[in-house]
Amino acid sequence: MDGIILVDKKIGVSSYQAIKLIKKRFNTNKVGHCGTLDPFASGLLIIGLNQATKILPFLENETKEYIATITLGILTDTFDNQGNVIKEKSINKINKKQIEEVLQSFIGEIEQIPPVFSAIKVSGKHLYEYARNNENVTIPSRKVKIYELNLIDFTNDSLKIYVKCSKGTYIRTLGVDIANKLDNLGYLTMLRRIKIGDISVEDAQSYDDLLDENIKIIDIKDALNMKKLFINDHSILKRTYNGQKLILKNEIDENILICDNQLPIAIYQKKEEKIYQCIRGLYDEDYKYQRLKELQ
Repeated sequence: MDGIILVDKKIGVSSYQAIKLIKKRFNTNKVGHCGTLDPFASGLLIIGLNQATKILPFLENETKEYIATITLGILTDTFDNQGNVIKEKSINKINKKQIEEVLQSFIGEIEQIPPVFSAIKVSGKHLYEYARNNENVTIPSRKVKIYELNLIDFTNDSLKIYVKCSKGTYIRTLGVDIANKLDNLGYLTMLRRIKIGDISVEDAQSYDDLLDENIKIIDIKDALNMKKLFINDHSILKRTYNGQKLILKNEIDENILICDNQLPIAIYQKKEEKIYQCIRGLYDEDYKYQRLKELQ
């Protein structure tokens, strides 16, 4: 069985635990996900099953949307409520206009230094390994993009914000940077991912529903936000299964999902005018061999 499973991950559960549960439920190791959520965070986790693991990079590149709460006056070593307090400072008063001006200053492409408690690798080692061993490490900055950043609510000691951002954005770092720009310390006490691309957490199953017999699985072609071509022509299908280039005279889209009737079998990318090249096959070798024999 191939497809995408949407999970509303609950607080206290790791992304790995969700993956482990799906592997056991479907008795397969071909399971992956895009966009890890920390245990303290909740919200949308996209899980790919079998051949659908191959489309995860295309989903992962989509924009992400979050709701987050920043608590002021404290900084932790993890930038969230799971870490140890390393600094405390009395809170400087803030007002709505000041907050909104600071939030707007982050719109666009920004430089971010990821938190030391993260899975990014530096010199072949995860940053969290350096942190746990109390080793010094220089963390390279990275460019990310903030598309929207809006204030939902605030109190004397906290801000609740909405963020729409690019892949690779650390909301924990963003929260700390926002607090700093407001001349305060801060850390995240709540993080919820509500969308990846056009896929919403509202369409996801709860984590507890993964134990149910009726897990909803989304077809690959319904999960991908790209044009679909439903092919019946045997010569085109044979070229597709063999990973050969296709001449698609009437197409202008960058990426196209090729389907053998209703079955998604490959993603093709435009390389030059009318010429498309296979960048991802969505079939196993046994099925490919069987289908090519049928197409003779």
